[in-house]
Amino acid sequence: TLTTTSSQSSTTSGSVVSTLTQTALPTSTSSATLTSSPLPTGTPVPTSSPTLVTSLTLSQSVTSTPSATSIHRTVAGYLAELAGTLDLKETTHLLQLVPVLVAEENAPDAMARLEVSRVLLNLTAPFMSHEGVAALLLDTLDSVLAIVDSAGPVLDLLDAVLAAAIDLQPMGSSFQTVVLQSAQLYTSVQWLNVSALRGALTLRNHTTIHFPPTLAERLGSNRSGVLLVTHVLPSLSGLQTEVVSVAFHDVATYAEIPITDLEDPIAISFSARAERQPAADWYRCVYEDQGAWTPDGTWLAPSPGPGPGPALLEALTCYTAHLTAFAVEPVV
Repeated sequence: TLTTTSSQSSTTSGSVVSTLTQTALPTSTSSATLTSSPLPTGTPVPTSSPTLVTSLTLSQSVTSTPSATSIHRTVAGYLAELAGTLDLKETTHLLQLVPVLVAEENAPDAMARLEVSRVLLNLTAPFMSHEGVAALLLDTLDSVLAIVDSAGPVLDLLDAVLAAAIDLQPMGSSFQTVVLQSAQLYTSVQWLNVSALRGALTLRNHTTIHFPPTLAERLGSNRSGVLLVTHVLPSLSGLQTEVVSVAFHDVATYAEIPITDLEDPIAISFSARAERQPAADWYRCVYEDQGAWTPDGTWLAPSPGPGPGPALLEALTCYTAHLTAFAVEPVV
């Protein structure tokens, strides 16, 4: 189960991981006890529990769906009608129930799964200030988006999750780093001092971003700080590594700051290793461009020469003069 980290260990920016705490979540039923079966005929529906009524109605809608290939669309349609009507307890129950229901779909529709995810985000956004809500949302999205094999829409969703999560935070050096991670998804945002922007930043599973000292000049001397937004997705079809997205955002507007044509490149070291040697002969760096992966403007770190002792699998490090979402793919 996904949790937000509350450790006081320092990050590269000197901030700590936010717990997004203001009000504790109400005690909720484990998703393992939730059912998608309708009430037996003649069973009265308790009117004293809006959460139970809402969950049972959704379960009945799914159970009566004529085809097991359209469950996600049924769930999306039902949830869309609930906008503005749910309280915190009802919302958290639905976040636990939805993965149980959509798991029964035998031919998942990627577009429908994305629609369910967007609706869940809209329903959850008003409660992001409560402890654990953002984490529970990401855990739910992890289950719903499990088979979506396109990086762009998922990265857009993670951007929206972060934007909602940090909306209540004061900007500046006191900004608390937000790190959310589930079994497959990782997303974070932190405030960085522009003048001190150099060195390496480690994400999940030893994935590391290396910033050149000249990057601060590109971000502009008129900025005292920026927001660094990073996402990590699991490896998608045809890729050798996870997908790593890196972007800088303006503190005042949260607008993305374009980073292109850097004189000194940014390096991204992936957690996956090269299964074939030498890596430079078998793999190449790529970035996503309008739904396609292209190698233009990126290059793989050269393979080291043979050394003493047994051969080790090479690390895969990409260099790039611009920022977007990156991965490594085999050379076909």
